[in-house]
Amino acid sequence: MTASSLVQAQTGGKIVKQIDVEYVGDAAVSKDRVLANLSTKVGDVLSPAKIDEDIKNLYASGDFENIRVLSKEVGGGVALKLVVQTRAMVGEIRFVGNSVFDSEKLTKEVDLRINKPIDEAKIREGREGIVNLYRKRGFPDASVNYQISAPDRQGYSTVTFNVDEGGQAKLRNVTFVGNTVFSSAELRKQMEQRPKSLLNPFAKEARIDDSNLSGDVQAIEDHYQNNGYLGAHVQNVSRVRAEDGEHVDLVITINEGELFTIGNVAVSGVKAVALDTDLLPYLKTKSGGYYSGQNLKDDIALIEEQYGLKGYADAQVTPKLDP
Repeated sequence: MTASSLVQAQTGGKIVKQIDVEYVGDAAVSKDRVLANLSTKVGDVLSPAKIDEDIKNLYASGDFENIRVLSKEVGGGVALKLVVQTRAMVGEIRFVGNSVFDSEKLTKEVDLRINKPIDEAKIREGREGIVNLYRKRGFPDASVNYQISAPDRQGYSTVTFNVDEGGQAKLRNVTFVGNTVFSSAELRKQMEQRPKSLLNPFAKEARIDDSNLSGDVQAIEDHYQNNGYLGAHVQNVSRVRAEDGEHVDLVITINEGELFTIGNVAVSGVKAVALDTDLLPYLKTKSGGYYSGQNLKDDIALIEEQYGLKGYADAQVTPKLDP
């Protein structure tokens, strides 16, 4: 039997003469705030449907663990009592064991707010967010657990995240899959994160950092695209843990695509600059050559510079590629 059906069986249809709030445990939510969230008011005809809706709204606020509605008949009507157990509020968020990231950085991964009810689902999501943050930085063994302290007299708890950073993975080797145009050695030269080599055995071991790895992926793609492979892209980067448990191998899979050569080069809209003498002889992008993204950038800069010398500081160049 629901709270409203119990109320209906006992006092349905009578006038509400009084509404009171009783707390089980700490009163983390004030009586005024509880009453303000009720559509049922003193003087109303008691409606079981409205009681049900009020209970749903109170639960939806996230402030309450349990709610019961009790009623008793009084002279000329009915008195209601809401027996509520409030959720503990977030009083403080702490991080223990973190050195790679400061607490301010970790707080951004946790969707908790001071003076808001504790939500364990959000705490678990925050824990996963912190673990992922460490793994992206190259700490594959990082782990996080959390503790929620007992509420104080005001109903506030401290949420503590205990961080075990583990060791940062060291890069042992980088291998490539799908590369036929460039050797693996050539592609490794494009990367900032490279393993120690026989030519430089005393170099400091690289540690995998996803922010640097993203730049390495872009550098590999740029190298292809600057040599005519316009559609080349890195399909996947996977990590393989070495047998020693300390090192990681990177496996980079590449889709090289097709080699693009340039048919014709045309420049339109040129009026203030002499096309045949000031532009065309100096363009790096030429008919019959391979497409190069870097050459195209240099040519755009050249055209804008020539216009700037003529006083057209806001001239814009828009390249158009017709396959």
